[in-house]
Amino acid sequence: MPLVGLFATRRDLPDWVENVLSVEDVEVAGHFAWSPRGVRLDDLESRLREASLSAHLRFGRARRSGALLVEWKKLAAAVAFRQEEREIQLLGARAWYAERAARARR
Repeated sequence: MPLVGLFATRRDLPDWVENVLSVEDVEVAGHFAWSPRGVRLDDLESRLREASLSAHLRFGRARRSGALLVEWKKLAAAVAFRQEEREIQLLGARAWYAERAARARR
């Protein structure tokens, strides 16, 4: 499943972000932890031709949250989500994502 599938509605994502997230058969490196409460994916990194992805994701029975940074050429967009709520940051996306990623590691 393409990563864009993690986002139920993506009408508010810029087209270039949706295109990057729609790439299939992507190799991803990171840390995976499973428990009966859910799945935790930390420090996910993937490089595509002119794009890169970074993410911290949590999926459980009652909770879904995470942060994602998508970079393409000189553009960057960050997305944070908790349950059905999403926040998209285009200006200062790299710093905004770094702050959320640091919180996720705690």
